Parts: sequence; structure tokens; C-alpha cells
Amino acid sequence: MCNFCNVPIYHKTKQFTRPLLAPATREQELRDALLDLTGEVYLKLPHRFCPMCGEELKEDDLSDGTGKTRTVRR
Repeated sequence: MCNFCNVPIYHKTKQFTRPLLAPATREQELRDALLDLTGEVYLKLPHRFCPMCGEELKEDDLSDGTGKTRTVRR
């Protein structure tokens, strides 16, 4: 396992509409303000393989930071 196996991958995209829901936290309020200014948003991409070494990640390595793991079809 290399240093990049458990690193989340983000993709920068342009968003042309505002979020429909009101921000629940101060952090989300700041993210929405930044989105209003720049129009750029970073989306977290799910991945099954390490982008550097190509090793297949186990299910427990696929957590998204919420404590839950994604199910992977094999």
C-alpha cells in the first residue's frame, strides 16, 4: 500500500445554480459563499483503485469520512 491509497480524489467543476437547501452549519455557509463568488465546486470522486499504484482498495478502505463504508460489487 502506497501513500496515496487512502487519499480522497476531488474534481473541480463549475456549478451554475445555487444550492436549494439553506446551510446547516457555518462551514456550509462559507462553502456556499465561496461558490457564489467563484462558481467552482470540488466533488469527491469514488474510487476502487489507487490512482498511483493501481492496487484494488478493500471495502474498509473505501470509507468517505462519515464512518460508513461503501459496498462494492465484485
